[in-house]
Amino acid sequence: MFIKNSLFIISPPTKEDIISLRNLYNNAEVMKYIPNSSQIWEVESVAEKISKFQKDSIGIHIVKTLNNNFLGEASIFNYPELNCYEIGFIIDQKFWGKGFGTLICSELIDYCINHLHAAKVFARMYSNNVASQKVCIKSGMKLFNPSEEDLLYDRLTFSFSK
Repeated sequence: MFIKNSLFIISPPTKEDIISLRNLYNNAEVMKYIPNSSQIWEVESVAEKISKFQKDSIGIHIVKTLNNNFLGEASIFNYPELNCYEIGFIIDQKFWGKGFGTLICSELIDYCINHLHAAKVFARMYSNNVASQKVCIKSGMKLFNPSEEDLLYDRLTFSFSK
């Protein structure tokens, strides 16, 4: 996946980006709404995570400003339903509240619909992650009926259909 707009670039991570991702993953405030985020991340564990999810044009990608400043992570994953994808993003704290979440989310949805020909795009988050809920709504997503797993883990699922 490669996305470029007037503010940022989303692209596959390089070896140099792994350190930025490690620092992001080890920031407790940034990761408080991310499942299984309590582990201490090392360069090797970040590299393993990336290789586990990288498949063709989906997986874990990095977001950088046009000035090459690390902004965060943007990801697309296979969803259990046929022709559906799940998106996710983690933004560095210094970029919070500046509209980047909505722009990244919208670009990921657009990529899934127009390049991967997705029937639906999903985003899951904990119910107390109000900022991400607002991002999903601003990006055109709607609250989806909760699954048993969502109820069990106190999560919400948003979806976008073409």
